[in-house]
Amino acid sequence: MERPARSSLFGAAALLAVVATAGGCKGKSSREKAQEAVAAVEGMNALPASVDVVLGAEVAALSRSLLVERAVARMLTSDPGLKADLDSLFQACNFDPVRDLGTVLVAMDNAATPAATAADRTLLVASGQLSEGNLAACVGRHLSRAGGQLVQKSADGRVHYHADSPPGRLDVWFAFGAPKTLLVSSSPEFLSEALADGPRLAADGEMAELVHRARVPGAALWAAGRVPADIGKGLAAATGGKVGAPRAMFGHIAAETGLTAQLGVELASPAEANTAASLTKEQLKALTQIAQRWRLGRAVAKIALEAVGQTLFLRLALSDEELRQALAPIDSDAGPDQNPAPPSGDEGALPNGQGDASPGG
Repeated sequence: MERPARSSLFGAAALLAVVATAGGCKGKSSREKAQEAVAAVEGMNALPASVDVVLGAEVAALSRSLLVERAVARMLTSDPGLKADLDSLFQACNFDPVRDLGTVLVAMDNAATPAATAADRTLLVASGQLSEGNLAACVGRHLSRAGGQLVQKSADGRVHYHADSPPGRLDVWFAFGAPKTLLVSSSPEFLSEALADGPRLAADGEMAELVHRARVPGAALWAAGRVPADIGKGLAAATGGKVGAPRAMFGHIAAETGLTAQLGVELASPAEANTAASLTKEQLKALTQIAQRWRLGRAVAKIALEAVGQTLFLRLALSDEELRQALAPIDSDAGPDQNPAPPSGDEGALPNGQGDASPGG
């Protein structure tokens, strides 16, 4: 199928709008309250309980982000014909992702069989002003022109669609779980599982808490999930065994004004979280010096670390001006010596004159 458009990027990367959390009754635990709040998220009831990684996007907030706007602009600039192709496709489909999409979830799980890979266990759930008839007709026309076809079959009172793409392109399967909720999967089996009756992700207390901690008010993007065993072992090995494998991670990005980001890493104990904080602090010092080559030292130096209980937090907050300064070297495509110097002042500067500016700056 076609590569994503600018609006499509806002929609396809995109994440859930923050929904007011449900007020719990007296006596309910924080986990129970989190489960109630997550269950109320639009599209969340389409995620099976086997899911252990969730990415969410709030499309409108993403479309207003300076960071996303510049990323899309660079993508379109590098491929001049892409914008025209995408504009033509969306016009033919009468579809504008920013206007028509509200929330998008991308979910993955590790319940892969020997015959299935992780890619077979990926699900996208999009909610908004979506019409099944219009979408199916448009996808069918597009596939036909490209040399593929749209295959339909009925299952359990719904129509399941197979976007049978021409050779060299990815096949996908999709269906509507509700009148305005679209489910897209990398395999027909996972799509059927998502649409079938069975335990939902919101019933998993651990995952519900992670999602609830990630989806803070104002977040345009958020993510939460358990850390796969192979990745956890790799992270533990990177510390020389001083810290065990992380159990889970969660985080968010708010980018409508400046940039605010947070990553939480769940470890086995408060002692491990404190050790991880000390080790990470040393790594950030080295990273800050390396980042100076691209005039990003001040931005990296603003990353703050905090161990709270068994959770290690990494936080970054940049104002509009600080974000503009951080993006300037990237936007210019010039060498580090040709890029503009950062603002004056010693905020984020390194000791012994090792700031971002050139000597004497």
